[in-house]
Amino acid sequence: MVEQILEPRKKYLLQLKEEHRQYCDEYFENLRQKANIDEGANRATCDKIYAKEKEINLYTKKLKSSRVKSSIILIFSFFLLVIGIFAGIICIMVSQNEGQHFLFIGIASLVVAIGFFIFAIVHRIQSKKKEDRLNFLKKEAVKEYETLKEEAYAQLAPLNRLYEWDTVISLINKTVPLIELDVQADMQKIEMLEEKFHWDEGKGNNTSTELLQTGSILGNPFIIYRHRDMEMVSYPYTGSLTIHWTERVPTGKGGYTTVTRTQTLHATIRKPKPTYSSHTELVFGSEAAPDLTFSREPMIKDYSESGLKKFYNKREKEINNYAAKHPGFTPFGNDDFEDFFDGVNRDNEVQYRLLFTPLATKSMIDIITHKDPYGDDFYFIKKKMITSIISHHSQLFNYDSDPRYLHQFDLSKAKEHFMQVNQDFFCGLFFDLAPILSIPLYQQYPTNEYIFNRNQYKNFNSKAIEVEANHYVNSYFEPEENATDLIIKSDFMRKDGNADLVNIHAYGHKAIPHREYVSVMGGDGRYHSVPVDWMEYQPISKVTPFTVQSSKLTRSEFYQFTETKEYNDFVNNNVVSDGIICSKGVFSFLDKTSYSYRSKELNDRLNKLFDKKEGE
Repeated sequence: MVEQILEPRKKYLLQLKEEHRQYCDEYFENLRQKANIDEGANRATCDKIYAKEKEINLYTKKLKSSRVKSSIILIFSFFLLVIGIFAGIICIMVSQNEGQHFLFIGIASLVVAIGFFIFAIVHRIQSKKKEDRLNFLKKEAVKEYETLKEEAYAQLAPLNRLYEWDTVISLINKTVPLIELDVQADMQKIEMLEEKFHWDEGKGNNTSTELLQTGSILGNPFIIYRHRDMEMVSYPYTGSLTIHWTERVPTGKGGYTTVTRTQTLHATIRKPKPTYSSHTELVFGSEAAPDLTFSREPMIKDYSESGLKKFYNKREKEINNYAAKHPGFTPFGNDDFEDFFDGVNRDNEVQYRLLFTPLATKSMIDIITHKDPYGDDFYFIKKKMITSIISHHSQLFNYDSDPRYLHQFDLSKAKEHFMQVNQDFFCGLFFDLAPILSIPLYQQYPTNEYIFNRNQYKNFNSKAIEVEANHYVNSYFEPEENATDLIIKSDFMRKDGNADLVNIHAYGHKAIPHREYVSVMGGDGRYHSVPVDWMEYQPISKVTPFTVQSSKLTRSEFYQFTETKEYNDFVNNNVVSDGIICSKGVFSFLDKTSYSYRSKELNDRLNKLFDKKEGE
């Protein structure tokens, strides 16, 4: 039976963190032995790389120093020239009345100033020649640096290619069997969340999935996903107009004089403008407390004893006031939990108390009131059978377990990098799940057996396809005249074996310039039309044929396969530009031809191509 985790922070700090570190250490050492890297050759190459890096930095410092020095001399000489000319002219004019010695002083001032300015120009010319030489040497050093790095990466290629799609995931699964992470996004879990637990983003074509990690806890599905959202906001555009007018004002001596006034008028208008932002969240499905809805947000800033006490006292007063204004609200028996967790907007007191048992409240308070590792940094949103966790730390971390992030060129630093990537991934993910794990009912309430109703006519969920498409540079999908970011969506066309043929719809906006005049009262007592330039953003889109294919090839087998004539012939004849992008055993590419012209022979060849196994 899988061991439950009822106090996740304590469990992580006292046991899981060290166990995971040991598993990572053993895993890396096994790979290093298997890769059989020539450590001496790699060390020698890396020594040259770091020496070349120092040389490049030295050239950069010398260039900066030369430019600063010559600029200072040139600026100083310019001011000296101006002062010398001014002083010379004054002295020459004064010499007509005061004597010839002023004439000599004036001429000397001009000569010195002009001479120093000529010296500065000559110095700048010489400095420019020196800088050109330094730039040349720096460019040569950069070329050598890049060549050496390529050599070092080639030396570590046997190790880098051993990192598999499941390297990061398998180490977490081994450490915490309760948390089952999937290497590839599991379509069944996404379907369960949508169909059984009624999860609905409700954003339509205004959101696109950039990352997707699925998993489960005792059969209860969860996903961690990053989505890019587009929102139309009211954006302020500002314009200005400078006006002039004359006025007759009293002089104070019984007369009047005319003066000229100047004023800059400003005007602002607001127009719709698309804005884009990415967010990461965890979505968990469970039938525990199925009628309960509430939310809480992070509040604690000061984790010191005095800071927590001050916060507690403040919240105590706020909750008492809330209870007085909401007769249906029953304060929780545990004042600490009520104050620190703050789920006062709950709509089902009975199920709320079933969820937050004494053990659950103790564990949740432990997470919230300790700054290490993240403290109170998460939103907890429960809507019936869906629980969402949105943490601050997850917004700053990339939950992409692509093994390319483990690559290094220096063997002496490869292990440290491997350990850090894995430990950061584990810590971030575990504490996104920690609020879920703190609730025993979620672990005591396994999901009833779910009959998977995957539509047999397709292999991939639309979110998984969006993730694959978002691996590509936007320019492949971008409509002409697009002036904004893109939202990528997919439209299923047909299934061919393990491949799904889809159309990628890229939604952007064309910017159309406009000028609007706003009437503003000026200081002259008149209204003036102030011009304000603004942009109208019209929605545009483009459709691009796209193929997503699952495969039995491991990552190392795929790299070997890319070197074969069969693979390269297929890419050259059927694939647009960047070739085939592979990620976690899923392969995707942009088709050269429309699906309607695709022959059955080509589709069969595609499936055969990616169904190869080692040794075939």
